[in-house]
Amino acid sequence: MLNPSSSETPNFSQRQSVGARDEQQDVVWNQNVSDTLRLYVLADGMGGHRNGSLASQTAAQAFAAHIDSHISGTHPESALKAALYQANNALARVIKARPDTEGMGTTLVAVLLHLPDGAYSFVSVGDSPLYVFENGRLRRINENHAFAADLEKLVSAGQMSREEAAQHPARHAITSAVMGKDIPRIDVRSGVLPPDALLLLASDGLQTLDDASDGDIAALLAQQGRDLDGCTQALLDAVAARGREGQDNTSVILVRRSEYEAHTAPVRKVANPTTLNSQRRRPSVLNPDSGLMLPPPKQEPKSSVFGVALLAGMAVAGIAGLLVLALYFRPPPQQQPEQAKPAASAPAAAASSAASVSVLPAPDTSPAASRPAAPASVPTVPVLPASAASSEPAL
Repeated sequence: MLNPSSSETPNFSQRQSVGARDEQQDVVWNQNVSDTLRLYVLADGMGGHRNGSLASQTAAQAFAAHIDSHISGTHPESALKAALYQANNALARVIKARPDTEGMGTTLVAVLLHLPDGAYSFVSVGDSPLYVFENGRLRRINENHAFAADLEKLVSAGQMSREEAAQHPARHAITSAVMGKDIPRIDVRSGVLPPDALLLLASDGLQTLDDASDGDIAALLAQQGRDLDGCTQALLDAVAARGREGQDNTSVILVRRSEYEAHTAPVRKVANPTTLNSQRRRPSVLNPDSGLMLPPPKQEPKSSVFGVALLAGMAVAGIAGLLVLALYFRPPPQQQPEQAKPAASAPAAAASSAASVSVLPAPDTSPAASRPAAPASVPTVPVLPASAASSEPAL
């Protein structure tokens, strides 16, 4: 959505004012990247340069288009930096095709906000401020790429008086911008927005309210309470009431991460809850890059065919051993009392004695026919090919 005058939800509002300028060179942009992820972009075309509005429009559109098509599976900070480079390249192409636009540029501040948990990442180039308003206090969380910030460091070091810094002719010059060339300074960071806290993206026209401490901005936000449309309107009205000569364009985007939104934001449903993007997952052994867990190999039950065959073989071997022992330790047969016989000759008696000795057969050492052969190897569970594991985009 490009340049709407107000919001349609109680937790978001954005507004713009031309001020004393001839045209609006600021661009405000917001879009739903997914059910739970929002993108907010503010670009301030460089005042005093030709085609400032063209620069901010070109950069914002190229930035948002890249996020929309490349956010899946990418870390938010990496996606934001890549989108910034695409925006810078888009300006370079326009400048190459139209030499009369040489020198145009824009600031850019963009935020990706994950609604359920308030996690956010931002990228910032230039002097457009990004604030967090919480418990009545306003704090700037992005760097100020303006010469005024460098002058403030000189004041803090005692090398320049505050009066000299306030009157310096280059005070409002910016030290980094998107101009289709190398970007000197880029601020990329992440954080968590507490419930009911506000994110405020603005162009530098808002700093008319209080160049020193932003105290007036915090007071106005506190007075309006939860009415975000009232907040954005009050900010623009206060800037206009100052009546500053040559007042710059002023644009504001105000976002609340509310408890209601955190508990009712739709969540994409998937068949397997263990693959939700919000969960930390171990990679599969078969496909380390998929991020998908494959089930562990199925264990064969103890009552498997191999187990039964093994037990049967052991039983047969035990029975055979008992039979052999029984044959070895069998008691000798009882002798019947013989009637008196005439004495035999010595050779005959010896032969008769030899014939009466029973010889036990040798134990059978050949494999029993009923003993099952052990399997060559334990059966294994078939392994899925790597291509069978489908991957889900990370978020």
